Amino acid sequence: MGLEPQIASSGGEMEESFEESQIKMHVIPIATKNELSPKVVWSYFKLKKLHEEEKWDLIHAHTRVAKWLAYHLSRSLKIPYVITSHGYYRHHRLGRRLFPCFGSHILAISESVKEDLMKLGLPSLKQISTIHFGLDTERFHPKAISEAEKEDIKQKIGLKNAPTLGIVARLSIEKGHLELLDILSHLNKKKRVQLLMVGEGKQKEAILAKIRALKLEEVVFMLPLQKDPRPIFSLIDIYVTFFAGAEGFGISLLEAMAMGKPVVIACQKGGQKWGVTDFIENNKNGLILTNHSKKQIVEKIEDLLENEALGKRLGEAASQTVKERFSFEKMAEKISKIYETVI
Repeated sequence: MGLEPQIASSGGEMEESFEESQIKMHVIPIATKNELSPKVVWSYFKLKKLHEEEKWDLIHAHTRVAKWLAYHLSRSLKIPYVITSHGYYRHHRLGRRLFPCFGSHILAISESVKEDLMKLGLPSLKQISTIHFGLDTERFHPKAISEAEKEDIKQKIGLKNAPTLGIVARLSIEKGHLELLDILSHLNKKKRVQLLMVGEGKQKEAILAKIRALKLEEVVFMLPLQKDPRPIFSLIDIYVTFFAGAEGFGISLLEAMAMGKPVVIACQKGGQKWGVTDFIENNKNGLILTNHSKKQIVEKIEDLLENEALGKRLGEAASQTVKERFSFEKMAEKISKIYETVI
């Protein structure tokens, strides 16, 4: 597209992939959640010096600390910056009210996130654009993993020949893993069903304790985050999530849909902030359940497990939705236009 992106970060497991794509990397000590940390000051001076050689036209910031850094660099270097808002603002925080650091333009990851931003009293709607995440739909598709590969992974994990529910998400309270265990326990009263959990986080010990309490050790399989989640999605029959809190978008959901998996999404409370409604239509390409009891959710999952035709229809529609509307090419085109407008 004629753009020359560079990345400034504290590094990570994707660093090698970016370098293989000939994207220049700058390592800065930005691994902090405190805007007033000396690391931010150090990063500021390091990037300011780098700009003398690189001559950037624009800065794109993502985390709260990166936005704070971009704000000061923009003022010093006389170049614009844009931000991506990946979730909902905690409106009561004084620092965010006094120094919102919104930049020249805001990219919201969903309509729900955009609506939340509007509550902050932005001067103009022209400052905000909803730009959804995009996937490489040639990598994420229903036949991405062969049957032989699936069987090999299944053996390594120890999965049985039984219906498999799955969730790929950080182990945090808002993702509702504990509620999913209750649902699994109810399901197993009638039929043996297994649950594949992929992720890491603060709730791990609480989840393990509940697995033991409900005697689910033989039907719950926990794995750490995977660099390539496609093999995991290939083993899942139904992707399930029970949101106990707000959700800005849901990349793993989109990935599961791209691979042709029917999704069942439940929310603890109706009216909750949900970005998933931007890409899931109830009974068309997935099931969205609001204000349902756990018993009702169990019944919906049982219906889906028993009705193979319904699962196939929802999965095919899900895959088609991602292919038509959520490719990374579409995302890149939209972001590129924002860059051109801002510059």
